[in-house]
Amino acid sequence: MDNDLPDVQITPSAPALTCTVQAITLQASGAANYVWNGVNTGASLTITEGGDYTVVGTAANGCSDTETITIGQDAGLPDVSITPSTATLTCSVNSVELTAVADPGIVFDWGDVDPTNITEQGPYSVTAIAPNGCQRVATATVVEDRENPDVAITTPATTVLTCYNSYNNIPITLEATTATSGATLSWTGGTLDVTTPGIYSVTATATNGCASEATIE
Repeated sequence: MDNDLPDVQITPSAPALTCTVQAITLQASGAANYVWNGVNTGASLTITEGGDYTVVGTAANGCSDTETITIGQDAGLPDVSITPSTATLTCSVNSVELTAVADPGIVFDWGDVDPTNITEQGPYSVTAIAPNGCQRVATATVVEDRENPDVAITTPATTVLTCYNSYNNIPITLEATTATSGATLSWTGGTLDVTTPGIYSVTATATNGCASEATIE
């Protein structure tokens, strides 16, 4: 009398479903006939969802054995961000560096961009690739502020120094103005009070490092 039970085994083609492994084949062995989850027949079963899968294997003697396997599903997207999320290029800041931030094990793909030396404005994106093959994109924005400040010299009543000015030590006072908020003014020639003929210039420097010059003779 043959009443030996079969030894049914299940071999998966992959241990878990991921973003790159979207289907797994379960291969049963050790018996002659198989029924999966009470419905499907055949030695193999292709699945696309995680969960418990049970196969009943029946040997030629009619004896059966049951085997169950649990297939996990890891389709979680990685968390990723870019630091800083916004950056500004100016006359004094010619390049910025962008840094992708994510959990350990994440691979970053910046495409053709060198994130350590960004010299042009625009949106910049990085793709984060997790070990499970899932991907997420983060974007940062780089803008430009390279506008030169406004500067002007108010024309004095006279721009001609005479003997009277020199004898009486009466200078011509030059006054510079700027409508650019936060801009600083600096004169060449060392003074605003002019006692000798020449060309006098004033430089306006904005908070973005950009500068403009006005000149009077």
